[in-house]
Amino acid sequence: MNLNEDPLGEPDQPIDDPVEEDTPTRSRRKKSGESSSKGKEAVAESIFRIEEAKLAQYNDAKERKEKLVSVKLEREHAYMGHLKTVERQNDLKILCEPHAHLDPPFKSVVIQQKRKIYERWGWEMPPI
Repeated sequence: MNLNEDPLGEPDQPIDDPVEEDTPTRSRRKKSGESSSKGKEAVAESIFRIEEAKLAQYNDAKERKEKLVSVKLEREHAYMGHLKTVERQNDLKILCEPHAHLDPPFKSVVIQQKRKIYERWGWEMPPI
């Protein structure tokens, strides 16, 4: 038996040659400098669109808030006007009530109240 002979009759492969394998290999990743500028532009454009949409939403919310605040102020102003009207009507009712028939201590309280009402509205008090 000769150890140098190949029993299968296959040609000898040199020892330095790598053995080819049938297993698939992964593709190598590109280095950071090798990436395409199209991908970066697409990402930048997406970010820009998102920021634009957020800004539009913020502006819409700000407009709605300003509108609500202005409506609230208008309602408060109208309500204050209504309260002033009701107060004036109540004061006029008090002024129109006769006080001649009242007892002297209570009559002086009513006259003092009527003086305050005339002063509040800037009216001239008639002689009592």
